[in-house]
Amino acid sequence: MAQKKKFEITEELIKGAATYIPLEDKMAFAEAVAESVLEPVEISAQKIQSDEVITLPQLWEENPQKKQLFLMQLFLRHYLRVEVPDNFSTRDYDEYAKVHPMNQLERFKGNTEVKHIIFDLLADYKELKKLLDIKIFNLKATRNDALERFLAGVNLLSTPDNLKALTSSLKQATEQLQQRGADIAKLQVAAGKLETQASNAETKKFVSEKKS
Repeated sequence: MAQKKKFEITEELIKGAATYIPLEDKMAFAEAVAESVLEPVEISAQKIQSDEVITLPQLWEENPQKKQLFLMQLFLRHYLRVEVPDNFSTRDYDEYAKVHPMNQLERFKGNTEVKHIIFDLLADYKELKKLLDIKIFNLKATRNDALERFLAGVNLLSTPDNLKALTSSLKQATEQLQQRGADIAKLQVAAGKLETQASNAETKKFVSEKKS
């Protein structure tokens, strides 16, 4: 079976590359990717329990693997004009990343025929990445903002269903505390009785010994 040829950047490929993506397209890419790479943080048992009373807004975090897949796909398709699958997988990423396409471009900077293309291409790609990072940061900050989450939680709490659920939970907790207090009181009474019985037994023993 013939071995698959490694991806190689040539002078001809560079000459046919794009050096600029319109700002509107950059922003559309950044917005779409930011929405895709933010994922819910894995919830704890404590949050699951708290959600039984009030469902607070989800916390979000960035998935760096997804981000890298989107960036590599765009870099190859829109800058180098290389045909890549729409469903760009981790395996596809590794096939291109393992031959270090960025370093291949850097090595052509000494070529006067194409060096201006490389400088312009890399500068535009750097700008696109910056816009994406800003978009992800802002979106994550907005979703995870403590005040926003608190206000959202208050709004959720103010619904009739949540108020009813909270009231029921508080009533249940109160009953449990009261029952626990009653159990403690019973144990204290039982302990007192045992102490009295022990004391009586000692007294009887002492009297019996005296008589004898």
